[in-house]
Amino acid sequence: MRLSSITIVFLLSSALAAPSPSLHSASSSSCRCGIVRSSSSNRIVGGRETDPQDLPWQAALMWRGHGWAGCGATVVGRRLVLTAAHCTSGKTADRLSVMVRSGRIFNPDAESLRFDVAEIIQHSGYSEVHNGNDFSLLRLSEPIEFPADGSIAPACLPAPGDTYLGATATVSGYGMLSWKGELSVTLRSAHVSVISNAACERAYPGSIKDSMLCADGDGERDACQGDSGGPLVAERDGRFSLIGVVSWGKECAEPEYPGVYARVTEALDWIRENAADDDFCD
Repeated sequence: MRLSSITIVFLLSSALAAPSPSLHSASSSSCRCGIVRSSSSNRIVGGRETDPQDLPWQAALMWRGHGWAGCGATVVGRRLVLTAAHCTSGKTADRLSVMVRSGRIFNPDAESLRFDVAEIIQHSGYSEVHNGNDFSLLRLSEPIEFPADGSIAPACLPAPGDTYLGATATVSGYGMLSWKGELSVTLRSAHVSVISNAACERAYPGSIKDSMLCADGDGERDACQGDSGGPLVAERDGRFSLIGVVSWGKECAEPEYPGVYARVTEALDWIRENAADDDFCD
């Protein structure tokens, strides 16, 4: 299972820790969710290298004052970042920070920003045994001021009750290029198709819960180790919504074994219960 090997990435990231970008906020504010202003078409397993402005909500979980903590995350509000519970389990807020606006993980871009984590809010229904409710909210110590150029922007929350069945979605992260293979270290993305939980259950009998969403890359495109906690987004009417959080799967891009994500529509009430009134953008 992909999840069981995430510790490989944690160990590797500690050994390759890079100097931290400066800790500060972006200067001006433009708060609209799910908007991509970049016109770049630059190119995870089977994916392509991606300009961070094409994925302005992409974040990376970092050890505070050190390097990468082996997981991705998604900006969803001014002070809120969503990641996977298995990425924060056993960790404390005072050891973590979040990096945004960087196309590289070990030699971060000069434009990258880092924010300390003030609080970890792990979903009470998370199960390490069954991987259900694999959600963790990170409350930042200071708000992100979203710049007018759109280089940092939150993903929208998904429409309640929408299954996104059949949607083409984008998964992104800094993880490995193949199972137990080379680490990408640059931001990459890939397109996958959302499938039904019933179809996913045939690949993973007895393992698929309502709190999970599955997406298929035809055995060619998938998340991999190091992408855990990162975003699966889908576009509707020109806005991108966070529909899944990278969670687990059988190795990476295995034919007939879809990637499994935490289904964000199942956690909307929990997210809003733990958010402040001014956390979200229009």
